[in-house]
Amino acid sequence: MESIHAVAVEDLKALFRREVDTADCRNIADDSLETIELSDFVPHETSYFEAVASYFG
Repeated sequence: MESIHAVAVEDLKALFRREVDTADCRNIADDSLETIELSDFVPHETSYFEAVASYFG
């Protein structure tokens, strides 16, 4: 059985991929090729566990 941590990491990766896909569409429309980081979607002062908790809200 997977640990809660492993499941949370996989869920965050899936969320990140979904956000990147959306952002990529915006970037193509804007002709922007900048790199998209997770920090673009999660405030810097937010800890990993706060991000997970807010995701599962």
